[in-house]
Amino acid sequence: MILLVPESPEVPRYHLPRLWQGLVLVLILAISYSYVEPIVTRDRTYVDGVQKLVENGTIQLGTEKESYLKLRPLLEVAPAHADWDLKRLFMANFIHGNRVHLFLNLIAAYAGARICTTFLSFFWILFIFVVGGTLGLTGSVWLPGEYSPYIPHVGASAGIFALMGTYYVYNFKFRTRYFFWFPSRHGKLALPTSWFFFFDVILLELVFSMGQLYPTRLDSIDHISHVIGFTFGVSFALFLRLFQRWPNFIHTRGELMFWHNIKQPPIPASIHVPLDTWLRCLEINPYNDYIKKFLFDLILEHHENVRDEQIDRAFRFVRPAFCRRDAPYVASVIKGLLRAQRRIPPLWLRNTPYDVIIRVARHMVTDPEEQVLLYQFISAYQAALPQEAGFHHKLELLLAKIGGLIPRRSPSFGGPGEIHGTANVGNTPPQGTPHSTQGKAGKGY
Repeated sequence: MILLVPESPEVPRYHLPRLWQGLVLVLILAISYSYVEPIVTRDRTYVDGVQKLVENGTIQLGTEKESYLKLRPLLEVAPAHADWDLKRLFMANFIHGNRVHLFLNLIAAYAGARICTTFLSFFWILFIFVVGGTLGLTGSVWLPGEYSPYIPHVGASAGIFALMGTYYVYNFKFRTRYFFWFPSRHGKLALPTSWFFFFDVILLELVFSMGQLYPTRLDSIDHISHVIGFTFGVSFALFLRLFQRWPNFIHTRGELMFWHNIKQPPIPASIHVPLDTWLRCLEINPYNDYIKKFLFDLILEHHENVRDEQIDRAFRFVRPAFCRRDAPYVASVIKGLLRAQRRIPPLWLRNTPYDVIIRVARHMVTDPEEQVLLYQFISAYQAALPQEAGFHHKLELLLAKIGGLIPRRSPSFGGPGEIHGTANVGNTPPQGTPHSTQGKAGKGY
């Protein structure tokens, strides 16, 4: 069995979702159910006394079924197609059919409320839950599809799906941390949020909702209310972001507050002001890949005015995960800096894992005319590595792999497996010691 459980958006520790909002919503739902549980129990006893099963497995009542069903105790607090009002539509968000139904929705409500706290206050979370749930139940009550117009509609699922839609809007372009479980291993995995948007909602819920419109339903779950609640969550979140003046490259509330408090927009005459603005944004959330690209595009465009210290600060945010996800972009940045005769920060080269160097180098050999830039990159990597045991062997393996990637013979390169040039001050090419021990692949950060 493989299990992926969403844990939080991919944000720093100080932006992680808080616990109390989800716990408050769980407490509200649990207390509400404790008040209506006697009515739910009486309703179940009443229905069991009048229904019988026919051979095809569907529920069939006697000839006076409508007269029986319209007297169900649950209709005192829950809406149905033929008997509803606004008060019961609101109350139905906090009523559940049994304790199993309640338990499953408590887990989902806790996760939905908690995961949205990175972006919204508890007021908006509760508002979206209640309004989205009420609208979802209203749409489900109005649409036909039940075998009787006196079937009550209850549950917090529509409100939970409204929170899900809100989360997808705020985190759609970014990643979500999932708890990954497999029989032989487990851990945390960051995946694009958009992948699960299309799978969870488009593929599953819409298919089941279409099935709900047929007289013989696939299950007793109210999928129509799920879709309506989710649609409200998406629509309201888009409106709320517009009202908040939330740029599409901003991820968390911390970044948004910083962005709104900037006294001068980051487009002044001096290049250092916008550069420092992007750097400060990344200090708030170093996982924001969009701001990283804005930052390095700015550095490459105005490289003659950028200080080495600013380049060093920028490369602090080029972490191994970003390099593995977008190695072509990192390679283009390095080539741009080398072409402008700017140095690559030695600390970044020293701390970057070995496999990342290989990935980046693979995308630096596409143009034979620029192979000298690859040589400069390898020379900088050689100079940055500490002279420890296994250093020469590691470098020899790197040169062999890079040489095998070169598409054709060039004046700057001797062919696959051989690279000539000024690797150090003494104009001596890197020398390997075949019998040296293998070094570590470099530490990530």
